[in-house]
Amino acid sequence: MGKVYRNETHIVIPQDTLVLICGSQNSGKTTFTKKHFANKNVLVTDDIFEEVIKTEATASDTLESLACRTTEIFDERIRELAPKNSITVVDAAPFELKNRMEMIKELKGLHTNIVLIVLDVRYPTFKSRPKKKVDKKKKMYGITPISDQELLYNSLIIAEQIRNGEIGYKVTKAYALCELDIDKCQVTFE
Repeated sequence: MGKVYRNETHIVIPQDTLVLICGSQNSGKTTFTKKHFANKNVLVTDDIFEEVIKTEATASDTLESLACRTTEIFDERIRELAPKNSITVVDAAPFELKNRMEMIKELKGLHTNIVLIVLDVRYPTFKSRPKKKVDKKKKMYGITPISDQELLYNSLIIAEQIRNGEIGYKVTKAYALCELDIDKCQVTFE
């Protein structure tokens, strides 16, 4: 297990690194990614999911079949991207440990280093952020904005992982950023 850095405001990303951005829904993963990795190769799982819904979904699809197709496309794209680039960023790595470990197991070997950045944004902040809109096609498959109860549950899962030191398992380095750290954070590249 790599070292877990807490309360860091400076993250150094070495060459040949897979960066996984992790956090609950509405924690600011995409905003963080756009701010710090704008000129890097970023794979946004939410964008792939939306693409699948808009271009491939049929009346016989289920949420599970759409998620499976999203995973297939994600795997194809990251295996195509990673060998060509020294830094690959995944916006929206799973926040549940078991799912994240499965992803890391699958992606191991694409880059020498894996850096995990966990955005530890607590429930009251989530509640005040604008919820994402859900279009008609997504509603058709039962996708709705996440509830306050789910946000609370998800933020507690992240907090528990950080408390138990589980977030850095199988990664080179893991950073757990609280809200104040996120705002002050600087990312540099070696």
